[in-house]
Amino acid sequence: MMWCRLLACTTTCRFFLPHGRPRGSPFCSVPPPCCILRMDDMKKLFQILALSLCIIIPARAQETLARIVATVNDRAITENDLENRTTLIMTASGIPASEETRTRLRPQVLRTLIDEELELRAAQKSGILLAQDDLDKAFEVVAMQNNLTADAFAAALADSGVKKGWIYKQLRAQLSWTRFVQRHIMSQIDVTDTDIAEALERLAASAGKPEWLVAEIFIPVENPEDDASAEALATRIFEELKKGASFPAMARQFSQSAGAAGGGDLGWLPQGQLDQTLENALIRMQPGHLSPPLRSLRGWHILLLRDVRTLDPDSLPSTTEIGNQIGNERLDILQRRALRDLRASAFIDIRG
Repeated sequence: MMWCRLLACTTTCRFFLPHGRPRGSPFCSVPPPCCILRMDDMKKLFQILALSLCIIIPARAQETLARIVATVNDRAITENDLENRTTLIMTASGIPASEETRTRLRPQVLRTLIDEELELRAAQKSGILLAQDDLDKAFEVVAMQNNLTADAFAAALADSGVKKGWIYKQLRAQLSWTRFVQRHIMSQIDVTDTDIAEALERLAASAGKPEWLVAEIFIPVENPEDDASAEALATRIFEELKKGASFPAMARQFSQSAGAAGGGDLGWLPQGQLDQTLENALIRMQPGHLSPPLRSLRGWHILLLRDVRTLDPDSLPSTTEIGNQIGNERLDILQRRALRDLRASAFIDIRG
């Protein structure tokens, strides 16, 4: 058995004592007899080593995922939150998975998470709390938009590496904010008969002119110092769209227009109702074509021209449709103003 004692002292013990000198060495404070090991003991020690290595690596990964990338008031957004949402967006939009694309999307995804945190807390503070049934129904709606049942949609997400809980987290924030808007902002909107009559008069004057079926992704510029970052985001989105990313999915994730929830759809817009820069672009476009980022007075737009026709004076929108359009435009402005106020009054610390 002497050879076994020698092996234990000169080899095995050197690897399993992390706090200094190996037992049995000339510098060890523990007498050599303590390190005499049976073969079974050695096997156990090798098993412990293998297990410890398996634990250390995931622990370091967990530390990275738990790293705080932003603080919103008293709430933390972690690297894990950011990675999960980025994966969700890339999967939903059909964006090819690459580290370069992921890195380019991170700043806007983080901004979206910050805005959702502000919106969710504002809604909860006002007494809006969602039940699980609310989220389940919202998930079913998203599944239907993808022509799937809820179970089939969840299975498809799982196959793509997306957890159902990631979508539920986004749905909770979005649905809470929708109810907040309905309760506290929509009451501020007043569309009068005069507003509708004037809009119809303008439409009638446009009879015989082009009318465009348009979808858009809109990135607002609320402060001049935000213009460069907004343009950069619009450019990144445009590049992904050219590579085949889904326009409706990108609109739902990034657009700040009233039609974002519907995939960016704005419906039929007659000539004379849009910013001149946008109209000039539409005049040159063919159905199915995509515009590069366009700057208006309000921000950056990416337009998708779905169809074009001549406005028929006998097929003008009804007063109800006109009223809804005016109301949605005003609601869009008030929503963005409310979110801007939430940002201004919040403590936001972005750590990257």
